[in-house]
Amino acid sequence: MNFSISATNANANRHVNASTNTNVTVLAVGTSRGMGHDGKGFTIVELIVVIGVIVLLMGLLSPVLSKVRESAAATKCRSNLKNLGTGWAIYADASPDVMPAAVSLPAVIGSAPPDELTIMHVLREQIRERAVYECPSDDRSYFAQRGTSYEYLPGLAIALNPINAVELATVARENPEIVPILADAAQFHDAPQDIVSPNLTVYYDTHVDWLFDAIPSGS
Repeated sequence: MNFSISATNANANRHVNASTNTNVTVLAVGTSRGMGHDGKGFTIVELIVVIGVIVLLMGLLSPVLSKVRESAAATKCRSNLKNLGTGWAIYADASPDVMPAAVSLPAVIGSAPPDELTIMHVLREQIRERAVYECPSDDRSYFAQRGTSYEYLPGLAIALNPINAVELATVARENPEIVPILADAAQFHDAPQDIVSPNLTVYYDTHVDWLFDAIPSGS
């Protein structure tokens, strides 16, 4: 009698263990398939492929984004120069007979002599927002060190010979479109290959163009 009960219990235990093992196996297989194919996760290979695609797209888009940023910076620079040109026109209407004898490019802030006249001082009544003197592509820190990213071009000619202050004003009244006033102090922007001086410039008549590109050949 005892032997029969023991045999029966042993068979029952084997049946339960077999059933449990089967369920565990099915659960494990189902979980593995779900992670790989049912959208509940990614395998290592899939993750590597996704990362590779992202890196490839970043490499393709990087030059495009760089050009977009440069285009936006050049547009902002043109806007700054146009605003400076408008302020200059107001000043020139009141003083048409002479160009101001301001320095071409101010000295570093803190080291300038007390009597140094800058274009910012000349146009202080017409241009009250100092940020307009900053080119967004000024990678030489001219604005931070000198207060402007732009060079007052007549200042150099006047420094060489003071009489040029009157002569330049005479030329500007007759041909305002060929007399440059303020220009990028360095090559801050990409320019077409046929441009002689790749510096954005505002001229006496307030239009903005590349330096000397507005001057007709033979002038």
